[in-house]
Amino acid sequence: DTVKTGNNGFYYFLLEAADLSLNDEVLVYIDGDSTNANTVTSAGANGLTSLDLYGDYLIVRHDTGSSLTNAQLGNAHYTDSGDVIYSVTGNDLDLEAGLYIWASDTYAPGGNINLTGSWTNAGTFTAGSNTVTFDGTGSQSITSGGDSFYNLTINKASGTAVLIDALEVENDLTITSGTLDTGSENDVEIGGNVDVDGILTANESAITVGGNWDSSSGTFNSGESAVVFEGEDTTLNTGGSSFAYIEIEKDNSSNTFTLIGNDLTISEILAINSGTLIQGNLNIIVSNSEEDELAIEIGEDGRWTNNGTGNLTLGGDVSNEGSITFNNSNIFIRSSVEEVQRNWQGEGTFSITGANVKDQSCTGNTPAYIKVINGTDSGGNSQWLFSTGEAISGTVYYSDGSTAVSSGVTLNFYLYHASSSTLRLSTTVLAGGAYSFTDLGLSDGDLVNIYLEHRIFDGVVAAKLSGDSISDLHIYNNHVIIRNESSTPITNADLANAKDSEGNMGCYSIDEADLTVTQNMDLLLWDNSTYTPSGSIG
Repeated sequence: DTVKTGNNGFYYFLLEAADLSLNDEVLVYIDGDSTNANTVTSAGANGLTSLDLYGDYLIVRHDTGSSLTNAQLGNAHYTDSGDVIYSVTGNDLDLEAGLYIWASDTYAPGGNINLTGSWTNAGTFTAGSNTVTFDGTGSQSITSGGDSFYNLTINKASGTAVLIDALEVENDLTITSGTLDTGSENDVEIGGNVDVDGILTANESAITVGGNWDSSSGTFNSGESAVVFEGEDTTLNTGGSSFAYIEIEKDNSSNTFTLIGNDLTISEILAINSGTLIQGNLNIIVSNSEEDELAIEIGEDGRWTNNGTGNLTLGGDVSNEGSITFNNSNIFIRSSVEEVQRNWQGEGTFSITGANVKDQSCTGNTPAYIKVINGTDSGGNSQWLFSTGEAISGTVYYSDGSTAVSSGVTLNFYLYHASSSTLRLSTTVLAGGAYSFTDLGLSDGDLVNIYLEHRIFDGVVAAKLSGDSISDLHIYNNHVIIRNESSTPITNADLANAKDSEGNMGCYSIDEADLTVTQNMDLLLWDNSTYTPSGSIG
């Protein structure tokens, strides 16, 4: 039947009782107008009221039963080219407009959905295990109404699909072409994989992903969004797109998060709360735009493993309550700004072998230092011990150099590497006055300053080292001992570098190139040592 609407858009059909039965599928559509609108429902027992039509939408509703399906849409379909804006093949709906789910009604398609218009859910959507594909050429909006999709695909030749509210996808999000824009701070939860061949613009959304992420053939515009990776073992291929915040929140610490394909660049923070980050041969760059803030934060159940050649560039500090394991001589650890140190702290474990390190520090509380086994000190480091097995030991004596002090005296150790890196350690003198610092990494030209910290004893030995172990680096109370084992003379400039500016060693001072020995301290040049002060001595 056909009727014309009144001036206010109102219409009605008068039907015989035999013309409309309970559960009949009913299609109402605008005929022969530039505006297309369809509404489909299943009829109730007492006729139909408020059967509205919205321009450029198919409204799905039911006036009887528990839901409307694609099969029922197929039953209601009438071939009228240009006016009926949908078709059903099998159980799959192809819609040349938007979809509107009527308030208080349920749409359970039982098949896939392709639509060129917007999605508005004012009722209930039951996705099943089907795919909804947005394939229009213009702007499309998505209002989920709080209900989830199973698979969601954006396959637009042009234009953008924009979220109006939060989005939940139980399985996979696929952006084949076109753009998905998350809108303003709309949360996105993806239970499965994210595959971006088009563009994903995230703004300030929180995005949770349970599967793999692959944007190797597309673009991810992160904005200020935080992406949280959950679930079990997954991979990340950034395709060169950068992230703002990444959180790894796996089911347990043994679940892996593996980088593949492209380097990982993060503008703010990488947080490994639970699970194991496997870096491999790809670089990680965490620039962190905030001054004096963390770049990487590892929780108690977080693990970071790099047995490959991937480098690390830091724009902020590292906090580790879990574990960090680096094991490759081709790993370079750097600051994003030359000569600006990045500080590493935390009660977790630091196991670093072979790495090449520059402009890093380990100051504050715990740990006191980070040991690098068989690594390379490229300079500018503080409290990073590059162990190659050398040791420094000796005996602490009273002023005559023959009687050893008793045990219990605290000894401070300051090592100034030729690379300009520094290391501070301390120990307690043993019985017989003996002390030792073991498992060090020494090079020719390194400077060491070992001094007493005691209310009675006061003394220091400042030495320029050859790079070999030394077993008789003795200390005399009330003496400043200058000793040279290097191939080049020790100078007052060396003594200045050897002096621990953060300690309380007050046995001598350097003003420009001039050495001043503290009152009541004796100056002793060790046997066979070459000292070229290049300044005055007083």
